[in-house]
Amino acid sequence: MHPSLKGVLFVWVVERTDMQPGTCLLQQRSGRPYSRRMVERMARRWGQAAGVPDCAPHRWRHSFATELLRQGVDIRDIQKLLAHADIKSTMLYTKVEDPLLRGAILRLPTSEAR
Repeated sequence: MHPSLKGVLFVWVVERTDMQPGTCLLQQRSGRPYSRRMVERMARRWGQAAGVPDCAPHRWRHSFATELLRQGVDIRDIQKLLAHADIKSTMLYTKVEDPLLRGAILRLPTSEAR
């Protein structure tokens, strides 16, 4: 967890939950947990408001993994963060863009550097 999120999450838990094990972090006003379908609908509305097409919670995993990769995080560490047993699953999540690939190639030593 990113350190800046820890304090925000702590306040959220204290103010909005009963702090019991198994309590959902995101609850309806009634105290019942949101269903998967409800969260998907909320994400779609948030995406529309922000001008993000096809916004869905699962895309957040893709964005998280791709941004970690862009920041130079090792793919095996990303695999652990996403709890993937197989590295092939992680590779599907990370959409590497051409500029990133070009940058990786440009890191190779040239004959002039030898």
